[in-house]
Amino acid sequence: MPPKIPWSLLRMTFFTKKDCGLCSTASLNAASWKLAATGNKAQFKTVDIFEPGNEKWHDAYVFDVPVLHLESEQDPSKILKLMHRFTPEEIGAKALELGFGEPPPK
Repeated sequence: MPPKIPWSLLRMTFFTKKDCGLCSTASLNAASWKLAATGNKAQFKTVDIFEPGNEKWHDAYVFDVPVLHLESEQDPSKILKLMHRFTPEEIGAKALELGFGEPPPK
């Protein structure tokens, strides 16, 4: 099995907006997964799509927040996305797809 990528190279970008109930739940799921799975080592950034300077993200996600991007610093061209409702398990599966973590034992 190839060595796993260090958690510190995992970038998580959470796209949100004010007064979004789904966003609150998704944010909690992302934060709890980051703490439990990575020991809080993954990078985490929150982007409010309505803040000035975030027009690109507003145009892309105005009807889709919450959105979570996961990417590796080693290959920033590959971004995996989760949208709307997502669980910590789904976040872990996407991280595994990028080469982070270990597959569950069989």
